[in-house]
Amino acid sequence: MNVALTPYSPLASGRCARPGWEADTMRSKTDNTARGKYDSTEEQDKAISARIYELAGKYGTTMTAITFAWHFKKGVASPIVGATKQKYLDDAVAAFDVKLTDEDAAYIDELYVPHKIVGAL
Repeated sequence: MNVALTPYSPLASGRCARPGWEADTMRSKTDNTARGKYDSTEEQDKAISARIYELAGKYGTTMTAITFAWHFKKGVASPIVGATKQKYLDDAVAAFDVKLTDEDAAYIDELYVPHKIVGAL
């Protein structure tokens, strides 16, 4: 149908980019939309983040690279990258070097639950 998939928060507001769920950043302290979106599914999302961390170790790359590779595997054409540092861009670009297997993608997908729409209303 020639429709592109473009998730507006592909790293779940950074939660799929670091092993710890909490972060001591300005965004984590002020982003009420992210809290409203992810707090209700925190347990499931933490488990997904742990699997992404595990796959990052398996592939010798970052969680960001694994997360974007997962999106690409699912047909995402252009994820929105809200990078504030050069390293974040480098991590995102590294996803092109990761070739997840169908089993890897299913391993992440298995625990996913849809999130309520917040902020884009």
